[in-house]
Amino acid sequence: MVYAKILIPGNNNFNCHMILILLIKINIKLLHKTIIIFINNCKEGEVYNECASACEPNCTDQNYGCIKICMEGKCQCKEGYVRNENNECIPKEECPKPTIINLKIYTNISKNFNFKEFSDNCKEGEIFKSCASACEPNCTNYKNIFCILVCMPGKCQCKEGYVRNENNECIPKEECFKIDNPYIYPLKCGEGKN
Repeated sequence: MVYAKILIPGNNNFNCHMILILLIKINIKLLHKTIIIFINNCKEGEVYNECASACEPNCTDQNYGCIKICMEGKCQCKEGYVRNENNECIPKEECPKPTIINLKIYTNISKNFNFKEFSDNCKEGEIFKSCASACEPNCTNYKNIFCILVCMPGKCQCKEGYVRNENNECIPKEECFKIDNPYIYPLKCGEGKN
Protein backbone atom coordinates (compact mmCIF):
# COMPACT_ATOMS: atom_id res chain seq x y z
CA MET A 1 0.00 0.00 0.00
CA VAL A 2 1.34 3.46 -0.88
CA TYR A 3 0.91 6.40 1.46
CA ALA A 4 1.13 10.05 0.52
CA LYS A 5 1.10 12.90 2.98
CA ILE A 6 -0.17 16.29 1.84
CA LEU A 7 0.47 19.39 3.92
CA ILE A 8 -2.08 22.16 3.43
CA PRO A 9 -0.81 25.51 4.76
CA GLY A 10 -3.13 27.39 7.09
CA ASN A 11 -6.81 26.71 7.60
CA ASN A 12 -8.11 27.85 4.22
CA ASN A 13 -11.45 26.09 3.63
CA PHE A 14 -11.46 26.83 -0.11
CA ASN A 15 -8.01 25.24 -0.61
CA CYS A 16 -9.04 22.31 1.57
CA HIS A 17 -12.25 21.66 -0.40
CA MET A 18 -10.45 21.93 -3.75
CA ILE A 19 -7.78 19.47 -2.63
CA LEU A 20 -10.40 17.06 -1.29
CA ILE A 21 -12.24 17.13 -4.64
CA LEU A 22 -8.94 16.48 -6.42
CA LEU A 23 -8.13 13.62 -4.03
CA ILE A 24 -11.52 12.01 -4.61
CA LYS A 25 -10.85 12.07 -8.36
CA ILE A 26 -7.36 10.63 -7.84
CA ASN A 27 -8.64 7.99 -5.42
CA ILE A 28 -11.19 6.74 -7.98
CA LYS A 29 -8.28 5.97 -10.33
CA LEU A 30 -5.91 4.69 -7.62
CA LEU A 31 -8.14 2.51 -5.46
CA HIS A 32 -5.28 0.77 -3.63
CA LYS A 33 -3.55 3.92 -2.43
CA THR A 34 -4.19 5.79 0.82
CA ILE A 35 -3.70 9.52 1.09
CA ILE A 36 -3.32 11.19 4.48
CA ILE A 37 -4.19 14.88 4.67
CA PHE A 38 -2.71 17.13 7.32
CA ILE A 39 -4.01 20.68 7.57
CA ASN A 40 -1.18 22.76 8.98
CA ASN A 41 -2.75 24.84 11.76
CA CYS A 42 0.53 25.77 13.43
CA LYS A 43 0.48 29.19 15.04
CA GLU A 44 3.04 31.97 14.76
CA GLY A 45 6.46 30.83 16.01
CA GLU A 46 5.54 27.16 15.53
CA VAL A 47 6.49 24.60 12.93
CA TYR A 48 5.03 21.15 12.27
CA ASN A 49 7.42 18.47 13.53
CA GLU A 50 6.69 14.97 12.22
CA CYS A 51 8.96 13.46 14.90
CA ALA A 52 7.87 15.67 17.80
CA SER A 53 9.78 15.92 21.07
CA ALA A 54 8.11 14.71 24.27
CA CYS A 55 9.24 17.86 26.08
CA GLU A 56 9.52 21.40 24.79
CA PRO A 57 11.60 24.16 26.35
CA ASN A 58 9.69 27.03 27.95
CA CYS A 59 10.53 30.41 29.49
CA THR A 60 10.87 28.94 32.97
CA ASP A 61 13.18 26.12 31.95
CA GLN A 62 14.95 26.38 28.59
CA ASN A 63 17.68 23.81 29.13
CA TYR A 64 16.22 20.90 31.08
CA GLY A 65 17.31 17.41 30.15
CA CYS A 66 15.09 15.53 27.76
CA ILE A 67 15.62 12.15 26.17
CA LYS A 68 14.96 12.32 22.42
CA ILE A 69 11.97 10.11 21.72
CA CYS A 70 10.01 10.44 18.50
CA MET A 71 6.38 11.25 19.40
CA GLU A 72 3.39 11.65 17.08
CA GLY A 73 3.73 14.71 14.84
CA LYS A 74 2.48 18.06 16.13
CA CYS A 75 3.17 21.79 16.06
CA GLN A 76 6.16 22.78 18.20
CA CYS A 77 8.20 25.94 18.69
CA LYS A 78 10.66 26.59 15.91
CA GLU A 79 14.40 26.90 16.55
CA GLY A 80 15.22 29.78 18.94
CA TYR A 81 11.65 29.96 20.28
CA VAL A 82 10.22 28.70 23.60
CA ARG A 83 6.72 28.47 25.11
CA ASN A 84 5.61 31.26 27.45
CA GLU A 85 3.06 31.04 30.29
CA ASN A 86 0.24 31.43 27.71
CA ASN A 87 1.54 28.39 25.77
CA GLU A 88 2.60 30.61 22.85
CA CYS A 89 5.97 30.29 21.08
CA ILE A 90 8.05 33.42 21.53
CA PRO A 91 11.74 34.20 20.86
CA LYS A 92 13.89 33.09 23.85
CA GLU A 93 15.12 36.62 24.45
CA GLU A 94 11.53 37.87 25.02
CA CYS A 95 11.11 35.68 28.12
CA PRO A 96 10.88 37.59 31.42
CA LYS A 97 14.25 37.86 33.14
CA PRO A 98 14.60 35.80 36.35
CA THR A 99 14.71 37.58 39.70
CA ILE A 100 17.07 36.43 42.48
CA ILE A 101 15.74 36.60 46.05
CA ASN A 102 17.72 35.05 48.92
CA LEU A 103 19.80 33.08 46.40
CA LYS A 104 16.67 31.48 44.86
CA ILE A 105 15.80 32.17 41.24
CA TYR A 106 12.21 33.03 40.35
CA THR A 107 10.87 33.64 36.83
CA ASN A 108 7.74 35.41 35.55
CA ILE A 109 7.49 37.59 38.67
CA SER A 110 4.86 40.33 38.53
CA LYS A 111 4.82 43.48 40.67
CA ASN A 112 2.19 41.91 42.96
CA PHE A 113 4.11 38.66 43.43
CA ASN A 114 3.73 37.15 46.90
CA PHE A 115 7.19 36.04 48.05
CA LYS A 116 5.92 33.44 50.53
CA GLU A 117 7.53 30.06 50.25
CA PHE A 118 5.92 28.03 47.52
CA SER A 119 5.30 25.17 49.96
CA ASP A 120 2.59 27.31 51.62
CA ASN A 121 0.55 26.75 48.45
CA CYS A 122 0.93 22.96 48.45
CA LYS A 123 -2.14 20.91 49.32
CA GLU A 124 -2.45 18.24 52.01
CA GLY A 125 -0.04 15.35 51.39
CA GLU A 126 2.20 17.50 49.16
CA ILE A 127 5.55 19.24 49.62
CA PHE A 128 7.33 21.68 47.34
CA LYS A 129 10.25 20.10 45.47
CA SER A 130 12.66 22.51 43.80
CA CYS A 131 13.91 19.65 41.61
CA ALA A 132 10.60 18.00 40.72
CA SER A 133 10.22 14.54 39.21
CA ALA A 134 9.06 14.29 35.60
CA CYS A 135 6.97 11.21 36.41
CA GLU A 136 5.22 11.42 39.75
CA PRO A 137 3.82 8.07 40.97
CA ASN A 138 0.06 7.53 41.09
CA CYS A 139 -2.29 4.78 42.29
CA THR A 140 -2.00 2.78 39.08
CA ASN A 141 1.78 2.87 38.53
CA TYR A 142 3.55 3.33 41.88
CA LYS A 143 4.56 -0.33 42.25
CA ASN A 144 6.49 -0.53 39.00
CA ILE A 145 7.21 2.97 37.78
CA PHE A 146 10.21 3.37 35.48
CA CYS A 147 11.49 6.91 35.45
CA ILE A 148 14.74 8.47 34.34
CA LEU A 149 15.78 11.05 36.91
CA VAL A 150 15.59 14.48 35.32
CA CYS A 151 15.34 17.67 37.36
CA MET A 152 12.15 19.48 36.30
CA PRO A 153 11.05 22.99 37.38
CA GLY A 154 9.99 23.12 41.03
CA LYS A 155 6.39 22.33 41.97
CA CYS A 156 4.24 20.70 44.64
CA GLN A 157 4.49 16.91 44.57
CA CYS A 158 3.37 14.08 46.85
CA LYS A 159 5.28 13.47 50.10
CA GLU A 160 7.25 10.25 50.60
CA GLY A 161 4.82 7.33 50.89
CA TYR A 162 2.02 9.24 49.13
CA VAL A 163 0.80 8.93 45.52
CA ARG A 164 -1.72 10.77 43.33
CA ASN A 165 -5.23 9.34 43.06
CA GLU A 166 -7.72 9.77 40.19
CA ASN A 167 -8.77 13.15 41.68
CA ASN A 168 -5.16 14.42 41.52
CA GLU A 169 -4.91 14.38 45.34
CA CYS A 170 -1.96 12.96 47.27
CA ILE A 171 -3.03 10.03 49.44
CA PRO A 172 -1.11 7.32 51.35
CA LYS A 173 -0.27 4.40 49.01
CA GLU A 174 -2.29 2.01 51.19
CA GLU A 175 -5.49 3.95 50.46
CA CYS A 176 -5.24 3.52 46.68
CA PHE A 177 -7.48 0.52 46.39
CA LYS A 178 -9.86 1.03 49.31
CA ILE A 179 -13.38 0.72 47.98
CA ASP A 180 -16.31 2.60 49.51
CA ASN A 181 -18.97 0.39 47.91
CA PRO A 182 -19.60 -2.63 50.23
CA TYR A 183 -20.94 -4.70 47.28
CA ILE A 184 -17.70 -4.44 45.32
CA TYR A 185 -14.50 -5.69 46.87
CA PRO A 186 -11.17 -7.02 45.59
CA LEU A 187 -10.68 -10.78 45.92
CA LYS A 188 -7.37 -12.38 46.81
CA CYS A 189 -6.28 -15.77 45.48
CA GLY A 190 -8.07 -18.57 47.34
CA GLU A 191 -10.89 -16.28 48.52
CA GLY A 192 -14.38 -16.13 47.16
CA LYS A 193 -18.06 -16.40 47.98
CA ASN A 194 -19.88 -19.71 47.71
